[in-house]
Amino acid sequence: MHSLYTIIFMISLPFTFAHALTVGVFDIRGDVGTEGARLADLAQTELAKDKALSVRDRLAVENLKKQQEKCAAGLKACPELDLALKTLDVYVTGEAVSLVGKKQIILRAVKMADQKISALGVGNADSLEKSMAAASRDLAGKMAAANKDAGSAQRWKLMVEPVRAANAAAQKLPELAALDSLLLSALAKRAAFDLVETKSDDIAEAERLLVLQGFAPGASAPMGSDYTHYVTATLKVYDEWRTLSYQVVSKKTLTAVITDTIEWSVNEDTAKALDTIAERAESDIIKTLGALEISSCDPKNATLSFEFKNNTRAPEVVDCKAPLVIEGIPAGEYTIVFRHEERNTLTKTITIKPIETLKLGRITLPEIDMTLYQQAGTAEGAGKYAEANILYAEFYKKYPKHRMAAYAMYREGYVTQLKLKQVAQGRKILENVIARKPDAEIRSEAYIGMALGYRAEGDGEKANGIFRMLAEQYAGTTAAEFARECLDGKCSF
Repeated sequence: MHSLYTIIFMISLPFTFAHALTVGVFDIRGDVGTEGARLADLAQTELAKDKALSVRDRLAVENLKKQQEKCAAGLKACPELDLALKTLDVYVTGEAVSLVGKKQIILRAVKMADQKISALGVGNADSLEKSMAAASRDLAGKMAAANKDAGSAQRWKLMVEPVRAANAAAQKLPELAALDSLLLSALAKRAAFDLVETKSDDIAEAERLLVLQGFAPGASAPMGSDYTHYVTATLKVYDEWRTLSYQVVSKKTLTAVITDTIEWSVNEDTAKALDTIAERAESDIIKTLGALEISSCDPKNATLSFEFKNNTRAPEVVDCKAPLVIEGIPAGEYTIVFRHEERNTLTKTITIKPIETLKLGRITLPEIDMTLYQQAGTAEGAGKYAEANILYAEFYKKYPKHRMAAYAMYREGYVTQLKLKQVAQGRKILENVIARKPDAEIRSEAYIGMALGYRAEGDGEKANGIFRMLAEQYAGTTAAEFARECLDGKCSF
């Protein structure tokens, strides 16, 4: 790193190139040895040939720094900086990589305002110099057009993290350090993506120093925060094969919306392999993925269950926050379920369309009438067991998705087994309760009912087997404590 030699803010004369795009070039990284600064100079020279670009000499800032040091020491008058300095519109950074006898250079033009990558230029040749010339020409030709393109709100703003090595062989791969640049180059060809750069430490430090010295007040750009998704990837190398596992993750939900793996051999072009990743990712977005948005829920602490069709994502149960956005949903029809203990369950069938966001607005869960459940409890307490069972059954059939529906069914099974002495019939009801997969408290209570039914039939071995299972697997529940008492011969029933 050349400290302030490669600062991206340069001296600018007022009104010079008033309509030009102001550009600065950073040292080239990657497989360049000590040639990073010289290659940056070559890029600067090539870019300066395009009259639509106003390229700032990367060494000029050193003179500015020396002048400021002298003025601070009182050795000369301090220059006025109010109109004498113009921050860059764009800075250029790049990486070089050796690929199958070729030297490839990938240049990225990054907008200072939002860190968005406005253009990428690629050069392939048998020398770094030839590759740099080709990459610079390619970049210059794309920058002017990119400056006019505001992008689309529908595009995903992608940030690509450095590719990590997953084994020792991958760590030794020469192109490992540049794989993120190669992937950026591939993604840039796709209409579904805008690309966002994250600053390297030296760029961030250069900006910080300039701001502290007053050369560019307020000029620090965000650290690549303006992105909607980011790409993570790991590389493994096995003999002649490379395997790249990658995810596209939503910044908002931290959920992987695309997960895939790609392989290529040592004899295949790495850049083409990464083109395949970009193609697949774009296909997933454009052809298959949509989103769901809910502005709010009533009650506020309702939950939403959403099952995804593809098995790469587990079913999600999320709080219905305001607003709630679920991204990366494969196109098709789905059933989503809203739940709250104090309201009736609400079930909706929705259709997700590619690229579009389905907006459901405000979701209000219907009120639930607990009269049947309360009447059933009163009847059970009064010893009217047959009447209680009828009321319990009416309640859970009317409100099958309500949390207390499983408990009402449990009470029906319990009463049938132990009060009406219809043990086999009651056991079937309790088995149905467990099959509904209610929460642990209700599930464990149903097991208690089954164990007591076995005891009533004189089958202590099966009863104790259930008690032992409850004591081990449901620790902390009242059912587990009751089970331990029964195992100790102190059943309170």
